[in-house]
Amino acid sequence: MEESTKKSIMIGVVVVCLVAAAIIYVKNMPRGGRGRTSASESMWVKCTNPDCGAEYELSKSEYAKWMQESILSGGPMPIRCEKCGEDSAYQAIKCEKCGTVFVMGTVPDDFADRCPECGYSETEEIREKGRRK
Repeated sequence: MEESTKKSIMIGVVVVCLVAAAIIYVKNMPRGGRGRTSASESMWVKCTNPDCGAEYELSKSEYAKWMQESILSGGPMPIRCEKCGEDSAYQAIKCEKCGTVFVMGTVPDDFADRCPECGYSETEEIREKGRRK
């Protein structure tokens, strides 16, 4: 088998595996917590366009479609904002303590779910509870 054929097959296998992982992840996302409302099974989205800043919930099926497109493109891809129409919205979290909606990873070198307003992190809280047991 030629080297270019082997490389094409390997790339195909990696892409299929990533898409399968995304589908499995979305289907098995925990209900509630981390900024999601369990009743509607939606994800928070925040527009990073400075002239917009919209915050809204995206249905789980719309989020799954976006996630598959992101994986196929090789990285996090912005979502088209419902308000301004720009490709500038990203997955976000609604803080359980203060209600601020923010893009994941806003606080550098910290937990992805660290709130930039009040400093709360659900991940940190869960880890601390695990250490105390």
